Amino acid sequence: MTENKTIRTTPLITLKNAIHNNGLTQKRLAKELGISRVYLNMLLNGNKPLTPQMAKKLELLTDVSAKYLLGKKPNGFESKLDVDLKKIVDGSSSKIKSLKNESFVLNWKKSGSRELTDREIDEAIKEDYLVLKPYNPYFLEPVSYRLRSNRILLQHTWDSIELDDESVEIPPHKKVAIMTKEWLEVPRNIFAMVTPTTKIMDEMISMSSGFLVHPGFKGCLYFVLYNLTEKPIEIKRNMEFLRIRFSFSKMDPDRIYEGTKQNMKDFPERFKERFCDELGKEVEPI
Repeated sequence: MTENKTIRTTPLITLKNAIHNNGLTQKRLAKELGISRVYLNMLLNGNKPLTPQMAKKLELLTDVSAKYLLGKKPNGFESKLDVDLKKIVDGSSSKIKSLKNESFVLNWKKSGSRELTDREIDEAIKEDYLVLKPYNPYFLEPVSYRLRSNRILLQHTWDSIELDDESVEIPPHKKVAIMTKEWLEVPRNIFAMVTPTTKIMDEMISMSSGFLVHPGFKGCLYFVLYNLTEKPIEIKRNMEFLRIRFSFSKMDPDRIYEGTKQNMKDFPERFKERFCDELGKEVEPI
């Protein structure tokens, strides 16, 4: 039998203060809880019963213990969340983003593991669960997002430069490494596959088929292109050269990415040394 209880006076005050100090509006909270604003208002005023399921959702969003709301625990905050009362009173809780994300993930887990659609990618970014900056919905595709060029590493000159409005030419049969304009932060339950866009493939530039972005990765991405043709090929800033496809995993991974490319904003030095050929190096006079 499901247990239903109205929230008692003291927990109500604690809950309302936590909602206010975490910056949650009633409209936003009602959406997260999956109820109407009218029902939420009645719940917060003690005029509607609280189910254990609803109490758990409130705990995830506000830090206020579900057991406390149901009258089973004297203290209002769960020790496992490591939140002290002073932070809630001062409105300085650092847990609110992770808690909202946890609630967000719980809703997604109901649908199981899957590749994300454009709507889900957009939702995850707007909810600050997935970070992709700068972000523009214009670059969304049905199940992917198009990434743009920003920095470039030229094999034939050994230069790493910021692209501007002028195009840069890749000579015939030379490689070039291009870094994304977008900064990416992948949460624990998401991984991604990056592949070249159709436009790049149509211009007869040969490259690897793609690579995997692991959960926990933070930074920009880069990709190596190769000009197979007999004529130079132009590369410009903001060129849509990569496509990234996100997948959601219902199961939490035991590990997240902690590799050498974490927080990458420019090409790693070891990669530059490996990438650039002898023709690009300046020869010391004898």
